[in-house]
Amino acid sequence: MTDMTTSFKDRRKGPDFLTKAIKFASILSWLLFIAALVAFHYARPELETLFTRANEINVRDAWLAEYLRLMQWSLVISGGLSIAAILIQRQRTRRKSDTYSYNVVISMLLAIAGLAASLFIADIQAL
Repeated sequence: MTDMTTSFKDRRKGPDFLTKAIKFASILSWLLFIAALVAFHYARPELETLFTRANEINVRDAWLAEYLRLMQWSLVISGGLSIAAILIQRQRTRRKSDTYSYNVVISMLLAIAGLAASLFIADIQAL
């Protein structure tokens, strides 16, 4: 009996449109996640240091709502792109030799965790 795996010829010429779209969605998802981190940095309350306390400088002790919203939208779009890339990738990977991008899964999990944390922060701030 002959081995079936050696009788098939790989006819793929290179990455197709969907493979390129998955890579683009992954890169865009990570860029949006970095944008959410920058928005988080500007949204959070300022830290009171020894210098500010000694010089009696007022520091902001509340979250900035516009940056918090920007962070949430960045995380929603990042998570949505990651989920779309995962769904497309599940349909595309049928062979044992096909690679799976765990990068997109990590991006999705971080976006969901960040969104849950930001909703928790927004809920506490509303009190």
